[in-house]
Amino acid sequence: MYQKYKLQIHTGITILIMAFIFYQSALPAVLSSEMSGHLERIVAWILGKPSESVTFAVRKAAHVTEFAALGMSLFYTVRDYLEWKCGRINVSVPQNRLTSQSAASDRMHRIVLPWVIGTLYAVSDEIHQLFVEGRSCEVRDMLLDSVGVAAGVLLANWLDRYRRRHKCERPRR
Repeated sequence: MYQKYKLQIHTGITILIMAFIFYQSALPAVLSSEMSGHLERIVAWILGKPSESVTFAVRKAAHVTEFAALGMSLFYTVRDYLEWKCGRINVSVPQNRLTSQSAASDRMHRIVLPWVIGTLYAVSDEIHQLFVEGRSCEVRDMLLDSVGVAAGVLLANWLDRYRRRHKCERPRR
């Protein structure tokens, strides 16, 4: 029962992140520029550089950050789904070859599936921007979003494996 609630919570967080990304993409270019302009000025002030030179970096960093959060959330959602549906997934070092192949396959599903889902969402997000005033669909942004998803998935995988290896699990009720 506990697994099911974890799955529901992580699924809810994933949907909220997707909704946030969709909302940001639905903003016309004028509003989007205005919102990111505040952050650009702060970063330019900290770095001591003109705002124009910081604009590109801030906008692209936002892409990577949003989709890294999505990647982390997707990782935990997929992990919880697989554990709930298929039983506990063993990520420790297995003793025999058959188990080793099975554990490697489980780890690949937990990494590749969230990345594919996140990348497909990134592509749909860029296509969505074709229909928003002043926005465009850019392959470069799709690639940055995909890199962000991959970074989030890999970070979440590392954190999950670290937690499991060091037995920092919460007590079950």
